[in-house]
Amino acid sequence: MNQDFVHNFKHTLSKFSTGVTVVTTKYKNNHYGVTVNSFASLSLEPPLILFNLGDKSHSLDAFTESHSFNVNILSKSQVDIAKNFAKAADDKFSGITFSEDEQENAIFSDNIALLNCDFHSSHHIGDHYLIVGKVTNMQCREDLEPLIYFNSNFA
Repeated sequence: MNQDFVHNFKHTLSKFSTGVTVVTTKYKNNHYGVTVNSFASLSLEPPLILFNLGDKSHSLDAFTESHSFNVNILSKSQVDIAKNFAKAADDKFSGITFSEDEQENAIFSDNIALLNCDFHSSHHIGDHYLIVGKVTNMQCREDLEPLIYFNSNFA
């Protein structure tokens, strides 16, 4: 594909502001986490959400083969967590404080919200996988401000 078109496409999409999440799972006794701004609700009945991962992501197998995952919706005080889980690294959890839910998936304190999900399905579309989860539990706080991503920067 034309590199100018790809650059313009990315630049244009950067004008859409999104919330920021870190999706976490535990797979083969290892924790995995990725920063995701492609998170969205999909269905109320049943309660389904979705997010996307690149088909070359180091964490892809963990999210498509595990039975559950968490969506940590970040507050504006969690920019460092968002940046940490956005980079490619073998142990993104090193030096990060977190707790675990009953499925041993990571939870970060000071989230604005948390969704516990069972894996529902995945679909290979273009150069990404669309991953669908069924929400089994949730928590939210009203006293924090959200972390926003706009124009390729956190706001």
